Amino acid sequence: MDLTASHQNQNNLPVFDALSYTWGDLSETIPFVCDGRELHIHRNLRDALPHLARRGSFRRPIWVDAVCINQRDEAEKYTQIRLMHHIYRQASTVWVWLGKPDMHISEHDNKTAIALLPRLAQLGQSLDKQPLPRWTATPLTPESVGLPDRDSSIWEPVQRIVCNNWFRRVWAVQEFASARNITFLYGTHEIDTTVIEDVVVFGNRLQALRDSAGLKLPSDTMATNRGMVRIRRLVGLERTATDKSSRCIPDHLLGTVVFMTQSHECFEPRDRVLGVLGFLEGYNTTKLAISETTSLVDLYTNFSHFLLTHADQSQIH
Repeated sequence: MDLTASHQNQNNLPVFDALSYTWGDLSETIPFVCDGRELHIHRNLRDALPHLARRGSFRRPIWVDAVCINQRDEAEKYTQIRLMHHIYRQASTVWVWLGKPDMHISEHDNKTAIALLPRLAQLGQSLDKQPLPRWTATPLTPESVGLPDRDSSIWEPVQRIVCNNWFRRVWAVQEFASARNITFLYGTHEIDTTVIEDVVVFGNRLQALRDSAGLKLPSDTMATNRGMVRIRRLVGLERTATDKSSRCIPDHLLGTVVFMTQSHECFEPRDRVLGVLGFLEGYNTTKLAISETTSLVDLYTNFSHFLLTHADQSQIH
């Protein structure tokens, strides 16, 4: 594969897109050529590139971390990491790559699963408005609300989309929260972010459904990632705050760190701190002593001390 890089001055950025994705298996790399130089990328990115080339905004350059950051230069990586939130906020569209559909899943099932997502969100919202006792007072079956039965092959692609590994990636939290416009990409299929968000938030309400044997739909993990949506919405509210300089951290940060520590994964332990620094933009962080040379122990210690001493005490219990 042969690509061309676009070199731009940071103060005069063109309209561009950005990619959010998981690196996948780090043990396997694939060579490709960019501006006449051979680079090595991971398979998940290699799988994404042909589909990204077909996106509606294909004429816009797209920012990809594995290509645009020199992964062998720690100083450059640290500098770019501090700019990540700017990059994803300024991107015209952030494309979230959820991977290719599994080969054994038919194209018909993939299309049907994607078409079903708005219905799942709508049904989840409806169930959410009902008091909890009502969920079991009158048993609801999937068939009674127009859904496939629990053994349908449709549920596998539904879960591959809504319970995707991307939702558990540390860096995805900041990228998702920072983006202005997002489109999810599952193979050749584009999915609007509002559809994904609503299914993620309300999908757990589908546990109220039981088949004739009393078994739940295979959707019990569908809403485990709803914290991602909550953080995105909280960050949106924070942006409207007029006076951040008098505060050291946003109100949501302590909860965000706890959420990410419990449920998110990263390859580098440092990323658990670096992956949330973008949320501190505009706040008074003069007392946060962190640099590219800070040891891992000091990184965790300094950040934890800064976080706990500046957080709203009502959030600490």
